Amino acid sequence: MEEIHVGELIKAVAKRKRLSNVELGKLLGTSPRNIGYTFEQKDMSVRKLRFIGDKLNHNFFADLYPNTVEDEGSRPWEELKELYKTESTLHILLDIEFPVSLSDRLAAFIKHTNAIGYKFGYKVSSR
Repeated sequence: MEEIHVGELIKAVAKRKRLSNVELGKLLGTSPRNIGYTFEQKDMSVRKLRFIGDKLNHNFFADLYPNTVEDEGSRPWEELKELYKTESTLHILLDIEFPVSLSDRLAAFIKHTNAIGYKFGYKVSSR
């Protein structure tokens, strides 16, 4: 299982939302110094992470545990790697439509789509 630094994850979300430590501190009801400490934490209680997520309008649990799909169509990665070596590949361009207010979630959407596609042998990338 990939180790995720929770404080760095929170810092990245705050940066994406263009929040300074002072602004984030006000939002969370704490000092900018404590925000710096929060960014340094590798682990955090569920209660605290949910509180921060609620204040930032972000689901950190979706980042930590992306949904996966188990299906009869999925194949072991070793088998899929062999297919990529022996067969030509096709590329399909897709349009993704979403309200502008949800644009901060696009990276998470692509991450989840890639995790699901990976199990079926598809590679998802942004250009």
